[in-house]
Parts: sequence; structure tokens; C-alpha cells
Amino acid sequence: LGGSPLEAQGLSKNGIITRTTSPDSLGNYSFSDLPGEHTYGILPELTGYSFSPMSRDYEFGGRQPAGKQNYDDITDADFTGEELKEPATFEVINNDGYGNPSPAVGTHNYFIGDSITTSVSSPVAGVDGERFVCIGWEGTGSVPATGTESSVTFTIDEDSSIAWFWKKEYRLTTIIEGNGTITQNPLLNGTTSKSISTDTWYDDGTTVQLTAIADEGWIFSHWIEYMGVLSKSGAPADNIKDVTMDGPQEIKAVFLKEEPVLSITPTELEFVLVDENSKNEE
Repeated sequence: LGGSPLEAQGLSKNGIITRTTSPDSLGNYSFSDLPGEHTYGILPELTGYSFSPMSRDYEFGGRQPAGKQNYDDITDADFTGEELKEPATFEVINNDGYGNPSPAVGTHNYFIGDSITTSVSSPVAGVDGERFVCIGWEGTGSVPATGTESSVTFTIDEDSSIAWFWKKEYRLTTIIEGNGTITQNPLLNGTTSKSISTDTWYDDGTTVQLTAIADEGWIFSHWIEYMGVLSKSGAPADNIKDVTMDGPQEIKAVFLKEEPVLSITPTELEFVLVDENSKNEE
């Protein structure tokens, strides 16, 4: 019997006698000293494997098979073995509905030992100035208990699940008119330099403190907020402004060139007393 060996593989022959054989160094199986003129069933057996076909029957009629020297040379008893795998389920939960999870939301069937990569797309755009960002997952079974990434790979060895979680962010756009800078606290994208518009994303509800700092030769004038309709804060304006990120925000800091100031310092003055009477007599 020929074929590629499987470790610990055995072949059983069932007929008027039953025998089991193991592969030789070349991976071949053979039975010897079999009585002729009988039908024998060859049945491969290996724990954790199934075989196709499940068995083969051979009938020996008391003569050598054509072209064969002996019964040990029969080579048409090949079997295909496939490892048996136990099933396991993997459930994907995404209650917020963002990010198109892969695999999709629902329960999926796998086999124990399978490698699974699950992920979501992040960030996900909402309306203009709004987006949703994956903050991680919670897992059961073979999935790590927690994580902060948008993708994880694991080997499943039991029924498992993953639940994805999200947060909402809003865009803060800061603009400079004139020469100066705007600092942001919390500091995420640093400062906004002159003539540059900067977009920064903050968590919903975050309070951001903006500070307008004029360059040398310039003074801070006022803030302008764009919230659908242009609105201007009164002047003189405080150069520090708190912004609550409960929606997209766009804010401009206006700087004006500092004008020179004419300064006059009085010098010593001389006063002359005039006698009006003497003046009249003359």
C-alpha cells in the first residue's frame, strides 16, 4: 500500500483475520502472509482525521494480480486524509454601527485553530466637522479582553466574541488674520502660526482654551466666531477664549499692526511778568 505518511497512521485489514500495520521509512504500508482467495477491507484509522474513501475492498482469487510479483506490491489503495476540526463560533458586536466591521456584525462559524483577523475602519466621517473614532474593543473567549486598536488577530480555540466601541469628535478650525499665533490647551496640534488655518479634532464636550499672542509690532484686536452666521466679539477683547466643543467650531484671531504714537515731553518754560500800569503810562 503506498501514499504519503501521516504521523501515527495505522491501516487495519478486516477479513477472515484482522491486522494493523504502520508505515515503513518510505511511507509505504504493507500486509504480508495473507491467505489468498478472500476479500479484504482496508480501513485507515487516525485519531482526529477522516479519510476518503472510508475503506477499500480487495478480493484475492488465489493468483497474483496481473503485473505484480506478490500481493505486497499492490499500490492502488491510496486514501486522502483530512484533519477533523471542532467547530467554534465568533460573534461580532458593533452597537454604534460605525466602521464596517470585518467580519460583519453577527455570528460566524470557524474551526478551532483557525487564525482570525477582525477590524473596523476608523475614523468615520459624519456631517461636516464631525467624525467617529474607534477607541477599542472588549473581547471574550480567545479574543484579548481589551484593546485600543482598530484591528486584532487571534487564534480561536473556543466560542468567542468582540464588541467595538466608539467616540465622537468635533473639528476646531483656528485662523490667523494679521501677525500672531494661537495656542491651544489641551495642546493637540500645537500652535497656529500667521496666515495658516489649522484643524484639530477634540472629543465631544471638551473645553479648549485659546490664547492669542501678537507678534512684535502687532496687537491683538478681537475674536471672530463662525457658527453659521458671522459674529464679532466686542472690543477691546480678551486674548484668552474658552471654546466648548459641542459641535464644529471655527474661530479667527484678528491682529492689527501697532501704530506709532507721537510723544511730546514739555521742556522748562520761562515766564515774564508784565506790569500793565507801566505799560499804560508809556
